[in-house]
Amino acid sequence: MDPPALGRLIGAAFLIPLVWLGLTGRLERRLVPKLLGLFVLGGLQGAVGWFMVASGFFPDATAVAPARLVAHLGLALLLYGAVLWTALSLLSPGPRVQEVSPTLEAFTWATLGWSC
Repeated sequence: MDPPALGRLIGAAFLIPLVWLGLTGRLERRLVPKLLGLFVLGGLQGAVGWFMVASGFFPDATAVAPARLVAHLGLALLLYGAVLWTALSLLSPGPRVQEVSPTLEAFTWATLGWSC
C-alpha cells in the first residue's frame, strides 16, 4: 500500500468512528473539539509530509529541504503531545484547566524532555 493511501486510511479510521460516536451521543461534549483538533493536526501532518517528500524527489536528487523536514517533525511532536495530553487528561479530568494532576504533569515533562 502506498503511503498516501495509508494516510487516508488512517484518517478514515479516525474520522468515521468519531462521527458515529458523536452522532449517537457516546462522546462527552468536552472531547469533541479536542478530537476534531487531533484530526485536523493529523491531516496537516500528512499534508506537510506529502509536500516535503514531493519537493525533494527529482530525477537527479532524492533529498528533501531541511526546513520542510523540520516542519514535518515539529508537527509530529505537536500531534504526539496533543494525543498524549488528551489521553492523560481522561485519567484525571479536573473541573478547571488550572488543576492538573501530578501524574499528567510528570508525564508531560518527561515526554517533553524525551523528545528534545
